[in-house]
Amino acid sequence: MKKNSWRCQEQHFSTRLEQIPRRIRKDAHDLIRVFLSRKSKKLRLCDNYLIKLWECSRATAQRRLTQLEELGFIRRWTSNPQKVSGGWRQFRFLLLVSQKKTQTNRDVSHLNNNKPSAKLNLTPLSFEDYLSIRQDVPLRSFLFWMRKWKCNPRTIGYITTLWKQISNRADVLESILWSANDGNLIGKKRVGFILSEIKVRT
Repeated sequence: MKKNSWRCQEQHFSTRLEQIPRRIRKDAHDLIRVFLSRKSKKLRLCDNYLIKLWECSRATAQRRLTQLEELGFIRRWTSNPQKVSGGWRQFRFLLLVSQKKTQTNRDVSHLNNNKPSAKLNLTPLSFEDYLSIRQDVPLRSFLFWMRKWKCNPRTIGYITTLWKQISNRADVLESILWSANDGNLIGKKRVGFILSEIKVRT
């Protein structure tokens, strides 16, 4: 993209930023500035980078990404799992989105609510992203992911009992999942770690 094109992009996003809630505007501006300074609309930015950029917790960084995606500023794309020494790894890319001038502004009033929009419920999310926009942990969702991670079917009763301890603490479970990610834990090891951490942290 030519230099003049990037200058036009900067002006375009400055105009769009004026139309979003003030509490989101600065973080959106800081993230867009990273794209513009690197002159790329596709960047691999890890959570630790965003935490330092926005000076916030991991949970807040995840919520902010969801809000910016809803507003149409970015899209998230995750690569297929790649086997590396000691486990598996996935890379998440952030894509900067330029709306056409004729596109109407999105209704962003729902961002003041704690519950995710109906449209967002239809969007494929990781369990971590899903929890970042909730205060509760639905039992069906919790059991779905436990089964996906190959928990022992005979322990479902025990898992359900532990779920009661974090049923209204989505932030705690989200933090546990990110710790499991940092440890590259998958399958039954992941399940065991999550259950043990729930007992310790609640």
